[in-house]
Amino acid sequence: MKRLPAIIIAWLLAVLPLAAQESGPKNLFHVKAGGNYSNVYGGPKWGQGYPGRFGFIGGVEYERVMGRWGLSAGAMFSMQGKKSGLYSDGNNMVVMPLMANCYFYGNRLIAHLGFQPGFSKKYDSWITDLSIPVGLSYRYKRFTFDVIYKIGFYTKADEDMYVATPYPGYVPEPYSRGHSGVLSLMVGYNFFAW
Repeated sequence: MKRLPAIIIAWLLAVLPLAAQESGPKNLFHVKAGGNYSNVYGGPKWGQGYPGRFGFIGGVEYERVMGRWGLSAGAMFSMQGKKSGLYSDGNNMVVMPLMANCYFYGNRLIAHLGFQPGFSKKYDSWITDLSIPVGLSYRYKRFTFDVIYKIGFYTKADEDMYVATPYPGYVPEPYSRGHSGVLSLMVGYNFFAW
């Protein structure tokens, strides 16, 4: 995660000069749905080298707009993880993106940067996943089109999870060493604006 400070600085330098002065609605309520492409990076050697996983993402989001800036909070169901052979070895998570949003070009383009905790239960163990979402959106009337990439930096199970039926020479390794990377494409509809 040595590149994370550079990503945040680059985002701020790109967005701040473009920020528009127009103010939009003060409060927005969105329903969003779309698709994920995700994979797990790092972690034990037996967990590497598998293809990514395609999955669904959808949920609701509330946003408070203050001039050219906005703060949003959401709750979404996200299918993410990786594939192991023919099987999907993923986590179906409840994620809660908390985003700072900057509007520019007439409030149609929106840049996002935030923090996202996620939780799921697998093999009787609770999993916590933390990531930094960064992305862009285009808003047209009541519709919003999002491209968000979530940079995972922390994944931890409340108990280390091991292979259920060890093979010869298997050495148990904790589940908590891998980090997720998730690319999400979503379409949102603004039901309320006040």
